[in-house]
Amino acid sequence: MGLLAVDYSSSSTLKKQREQRIRNFILVYAALNVPFLLIGLFTVSTVPILLGMVMMSYIYCAIYYWLLRIGYGIHATMFCALILVAMITYGSHFGGGVLSASNAFYFLLLVGLATVLDDARALDAIMVMCVVAYGGLALYESYIELPYDAGYHGLYQGGLNFTFPIIATLIAMLACWLVVRFSVLSLHRSTMALEASRMEAESRANENEALMAQVQATNESLLTTQERLRKTIDVLSLPLIPLMPGVTLLPLVGYLDEQRAQKMLESLLHGIHMQRAQTVIIDLTGLQELDTQASAALLQSARAAQLLGSKVILTGISAQAAAQLVAQGIAITGVQTVANLGQAISEIIEQQQNLKGFSLRPS
Repeated sequence: MGLLAVDYSSSSTLKKQREQRIRNFILVYAALNVPFLLIGLFTVSTVPILLGMVMMSYIYCAIYYWLLRIGYGIHATMFCALILVAMITYGSHFGGGVLSASNAFYFLLLVGLATVLDDARALDAIMVMCVVAYGGLALYESYIELPYDAGYHGLYQGGLNFTFPIIATLIAMLACWLVVRFSVLSLHRSTMALEASRMEAESRANENEALMAQVQATNESLLTTQERLRKTIDVLSLPLIPLMPGVTLLPLVGYLDEQRAQKMLESLLHGIHMQRAQTVIIDLTGLQELDTQASAALLQSARAAQLLGSKVILTGISAQAAAQLVAQGIAITGVQTVANLGQAISEIIEQQQNLKGFSLRPS
């Protein structure tokens, strides 16, 4: 029967929901005993057994709750169902018997515990208890002892007046069991599907979170690598190269933005101080663009070098760069310019030779 087959493995969420329903069932069970407790207190002198049974019931509620706390809630509920079936059967016998309206408690027990446990196998066990108890009571009252209420004795004379109601009750009990079982299974499947969707959503959220963390770590690594490359490029593109005693070369390569301009100024002044440079050649051959910002940075660096007592020579100014300087209205005053690096070096060597020759002349 495919209808009766289902996977009963429950998730932690379903178990927590079931435990909460069992707690509510314990509270209801304890509350239903309150009237019997009051009656037992008032009739303790005449019927002391009633008060004792009620107290035993409350003791069982405490044990029931303890079993639920340690993970045996379903087993304790099944034992409670067995007690309730016995009480219903006992009460039916001392009432109108199997033909009385008190047998409706069997149906109430089936529906109630099916809602509490949400387990088809537990419902099957309760159904077996009810059928065995009701059928056993019918056989007992048919062949051994009639019900306590004499008003129902006339129905136990045999024939359809006695047999048909019992069969009808058993059929109704079976129909109730099938309907409730189908509802439990459908609800169980729906709940499991929702739980699976929730777990899948949580799994995807965790995967997305891990992916975001990985992307963030990658971005941080890329930024670190980029910063290292920039520092390396700055070191390579802003080297201060000593050419000869007192002469230093600063070749510029690429683009001269604000950050590199500041770095160039710091490197130039530090190099002049450390190398005791008297002449600084700034070669612009490898500079890609000489805009307003780059021109201002060059003039600022040249003036700062002059304040330290160094002569500044600009070389490698292209025709396009010269046109840009003229278009921007920038005048390079106080700074010597030559066509290329070779010419600058030749002029410096020639000046040094002239100075040596002048110093060797007799006065």
